[in-house]
Amino acid sequence: MMEFFLVNGFFDRFAGLEKEKDTDVESEDYDLDDYLDILNEYRDAEAEILINIATIYFEDDNMEESLKYLEEAIVIYDGLDYLEKKLW
Repeated sequence: MMEFFLVNGFFDRFAGLEKEKDTDVESEDYDLDDYLDILNEYRDAEAEILINIATIYFEDDNMEESLKYLEEAIVIYDGLDYLEKKLW
């Protein structure tokens, strides 16, 4: 799972490692909407990971654990208002 975060550069923003587009231009600061969009992306990624965990439990015939993780994903999608994702 750590590889997933590293490949996607999740921690680059926090460590100051995010690459600037042009070194001659001053980097732009994030505004509130940018941070909310980033937060929603992380929450969406968390819900997808929970679904993957639920799938593994399902494949191991552990329905109780599978449902627990699916319900956590639904709670996240409720907060994000992602109706299309809740329908799968």
